[in-house]
Amino acid sequence: MNPKRLLIWLLLIVGFSIRIIPLLSNTVHFSFDQGLDIAMVKFLVVDHKLNLVSRYSGFQGILMGPFWTWLLAIPFAISGGNPAANIIFMSLMSVFFCFVTFLIIKHMLSEQLGWLIFILTIFSPIYLLGSGVILSPLPIIFISIFYLWSLWEIFVLKRLSFWMLLFLVIGIFFQLELAVAFFSLPSIIITAFFFKSVSPFKSRYFFFGLGILFLTFIPQILFDIRHNLLISHGFINFLISSTTSLGGSGSNLSARFVERLYSLQEDLRSMALVEPLWFSMIMIIISIIGWKTIFTQKLVKEIKLLYLLLAIIVGFYGSFVLYPGPIWGWYRVSLPIVFLLLIFTPYPILWKNKRLRIGMVIIAIYYMFTIINPFGIWSVLTVKNKGGESNLSSQIKILDYIYSNAKSSNFSVFVYTPPVYDYTWQYVFWWYGRNKYGYLPNNWNLSVPLLGVGKQTLPPKSDQGVFYLIIEPDREHPGNPDGWIKSFIKIGKTIDRKIFPEGIIVEKRTT
Repeated sequence: MNPKRLLIWLLLIVGFSIRIIPLLSNTVHFSFDQGLDIAMVKFLVVDHKLNLVSRYSGFQGILMGPFWTWLLAIPFAISGGNPAANIIFMSLMSVFFCFVTFLIIKHMLSEQLGWLIFILTIFSPIYLLGSGVILSPLPIIFISIFYLWSLWEIFVLKRLSFWMLLFLVIGIFFQLELAVAFFSLPSIIITAFFFKSVSPFKSRYFFFGLGILFLTFIPQILFDIRHNLLISHGFINFLISSTTSLGGSGSNLSARFVERLYSLQEDLRSMALVEPLWFSMIMIIISIIGWKTIFTQKLVKEIKLLYLLLAIIVGFYGSFVLYPGPIWGWYRVSLPIVFLLLIFTPYPILWKNKRLRIGMVIIAIYYMFTIINPFGIWSVLTVKNKGGESNLSSQIKILDYIYSNAKSSNFSVFVYTPPVYDYTWQYVFWWYGRNKYGYLPNNWNLSVPLLGVGKQTLPPKSDQGVFYLIIEPDREHPGNPDGWIKSFIKIGKTIDRKIFPEGIIVEKRTT
């Protein structure tokens, strides 16, 4: 086999193996967001309810399209609804797009830079996050290369047919996280200004692209028509209000400017550099030397790439300054490839300098050791994803205890969970409890108010019989579980009580 092809397969296999560590180590993260997503998938695949929207976005009152639900329907159908299958599915997607990134960077600039970025994306913790936690904005991490590539082809190489790809990518961004899509738009305008582009209105491909973008919104448009323009009203309210569904920052324009500068350096360090600070500074200095060399040698492609990267960064962070709300981490998930290229594009150029080569090898070894060591990759995939009560294996353990304790008798279950909605537990009962033990709790109810499906669980009645309480720890409000028992449960004599290592309490009660 060709050595290069062998290396590609080796990187893909190793990259995939690292990404499924949560599955192999029983640390699959399964909390409120994952419970809501897979409940929607269950209604689509099992109950044949066609979803035209998915969840609320980070912008108040605006619902995202169903693309994420339809995408997760693939591993759901293959696995019979096992939430852990999403890890395998997203890991395959992640390594595939790492390879695609290699091909695109090789096409845009050089094979050497393509290999370097391929290795970095395979092992970088920020890319691993996209498959280790199943959340709709995170796939943008590894598909944003198409956004960058489209801008390169349109504004640098003047291949206007790529307007269609660009608008398709933005449409997918809108489906996965509205904020990313909105903040990506100013970068297009700034890029056009940087490269003195001709008016897009003179290209038929621009209008074809707008048509493609419109098609991605059809499910939401149909939903809006059926529900009295709910999304439209939410969008209008968002435009005329300074609030967001996730709170407001409360800072003025000048304060936000300083805050966004801090976010910029924070993102650069987390997405492309490694700790400690002194090592990050060495990497930046080498990049600056490399970019100076690029300008000295008048390497046109690399210089144009730098302008493109700066246009994207200015577009995003300039928008962040104008936006009054908080800039959450998932609003910036399209930027890792930008920062990786900003730092590492000069490295293959400097490799030709024999005096710098030894130092670069040392830096490369240290860099790879840092991101692969037990406090790098392993912490991303295991420690941070264990999540206690948000661990799928922990939830399965709780169900095994309840069913074994019930001894095949019927029972009801009431759940206290800080996010209020108990999608996660109700789904695990449906997928795991029903399949293994053959029956569901008497009051089982998988409700998703967002879709108008089901109703909230009612309090226990005086003739409830045997029922169990699953009480998750509420670390922000430790007294809330007791208040929930007094106000919602009210009745029942406790006949058994067990505290699990994750902090979850299971009470068996009877009326």
